[in-house]
Amino acid sequence: PFGSTIAHGYLTLSLAPSVLAEVLTVDGVHAALNYGLNKVRFPAPVPVGSALRVTVSVAAAQRKPAGVEAVFGLTYQVDGGTRPVCVADVVVLYT
Repeated sequence: PFGSTIAHGYLTLSLAPSVLAEVLTVDGVHAALNYGLNKVRFPAPVPVGSALRVTVSVAAAQRKPAGVEAVFGLTYQVDGGTRPVCVADVVVLYT
């Protein structure tokens, strides 16, 4: 129905840890733990072989007993596309 083979949405989402590692550095922590997701949507398909761009924003940061819980807003887009292909709130716990 999409005119070509598409990548699974969860494959796109699985890029989140490597994307975050590429765009930010957090000093003075022992570990960065993938704490989960608050919201995920896949508004458009990703044709296989497409180039992706990701925009990262800091949505929230809060001190917790175990460390600092940060929420990052990730918006993935296919180069040349008009709609996002994945929008996710990724939660990371820094200890």
